[in-house]
Amino acid sequence: MSKDVLADIRSYARNKLDTGKADLLMNELYPGKNMDVPDPWYGSEPGYHEVFKMIDKACEKIIEKYGKRDRDRA
Repeated sequence: MSKDVLADIRSYARNKLDTGKADLLMNELYPGKNMDVPDPWYGSEPGYHEVFKMIDKACEKIIEKYGKRDRDRA
């Protein structure tokens, strides 16, 4: 998600949200960089492919990170 969406989520939740539970997706790959995932809506088709690659890499990192943790609990 983008920084503005993250800020909205945190403001809607107010004190019900542990801010550590919501983070920017790209921080999985680049911790602390707070990079947005660009919105390809107004661009050409290759922009969608690039965004997909970014999201896919981040998701793979999440699976690697949390999948290992879940296997360790078993």
